[in-house]
Amino acid sequence: MNLPQLYKPIPTFPCIPGCHDCCGRVPFLPEEWKKLSPKELKRAEFCQEVIAGFGQLIGKQPHCPFVSEKGCTIYHNRPFYCRLFGTTKALKCPHGRQPKKLLSDQMSNKLTTEYAKQSAAKGIHSCF
Repeated sequence: MNLPQLYKPIPTFPCIPGCHDCCGRVPFLPEEWKKLSPKELKRAEFCQEVIAGFGQLIGKQPHCPFVSEKGCTIYHNRPFYCRLFGTTKALKCPHGRQPKKLLSDQMSNKLTTEYAKQSAAKGIHSCF
């Protein structure tokens, strides 16, 4: 299953503008990482350095380096788990946002299992 096939069954819904409460450490398949622009990748590298140096001192879970005041800067190229968030019973939005119809547990499990298989076979990148 390729990425468009993996993403296709995931419904979309509008988030609260500027919200990033669900943003955090997220895996990327190599193909997802390659979709990012050089500027976006440079931002991720900078954030990794800052977090490595100061993450323990601030005592907070770091947010994704692609979050801005206006929301996700890579929304059009967001990875699988960002797409899945809020669309399943297991990954509910803390603000109650969701699509008209949630993914079934069966479909959610099928998609996450396929993503995990691809991660095991191809490796993963992470924001952090």
